[in-house]
Amino acid sequence: MSRGSKRKDIILYSVLSIVVILAFFSIGFFVLRPIILSFQPPFEPLDIPKSDRPEVHAFIMSYCPYGLQFLKAYIPVIELLGDKADIEVNFVPYIMHGENELIDNNNFYCVQKEQKDKFTNYLRCFIENNGSHEQCVGDVGIDGASHSTCLQQVEEDFKVTESFKSSNKTVTPYPIDAELAQVYNVRGSPSFGINGQSVTVRRSAEAIKQAICAAFNSPPKECSETLNLNIELPGFGPLGAGTQNSLSGGVCG
Repeated sequence: MSRGSKRKDIILYSVLSIVVILAFFSIGFFVLRPIILSFQPPFEPLDIPKSDRPEVHAFIMSYCPYGLQFLKAYIPVIELLGDKADIEVNFVPYIMHGENELIDNNNFYCVQKEQKDKFTNYLRCFIENNGSHEQCVGDVGIDGASHSTCLQQVEEDFKVTESFKSSNKTVTPYPIDAELAQVYNVRGSPSFGINGQSVTVRRSAEAIKQAICAAFNSPPKECSETLNLNIELPGFGPLGAGTQNSLSGGVCG
């Protein structure tokens, strides 16, 4: 065999070896990842302060795909435990995704504040219909007059639109929950906290439920109910479409 042929064979074997190694690790990643995840705790194992009625805050931006991912998992937990704990959607103290984000942050704030019994249905509709506030007002039955009054009060109290339009920066302040965000050391969307302490949690309904239930002095019977274990998908779209293998951990900010 000539020296040139031997060199070609060596190169071919080297390339094939690299392909085999990459294939092995790729297959191993997808096969083993669900097993590894099954042994990971659903939330960061901190000593969460306990109370009779936990105070729970999820800080988001309404157009951040990862904030929407968190809300998809958060909504079933609000519906399950909302009568047992003070569970809120709150806001990162700045806007990153333009004026539509400011407008819908305001819409979230006012529906939650004035028509809380319709809030989770409104959030579901908003997320599953690509952020269509107009559609969700009709579908959910939001009281338009009450909502408009609240939006006007937001402008009087916080001057959010005036501040946004007078700024020439890509990231502009959003002051509604700014003081609370400092308490929880919020650094992006989503950020999550319980009873004054930041908590890192996987973005599944069951993981969030378990974190909140760990904060009760005496967990209610609802804590024994198992919610969706799958990690939600980022962005707009249907709730519950993720899998155990969905990626979790992205942040806007």
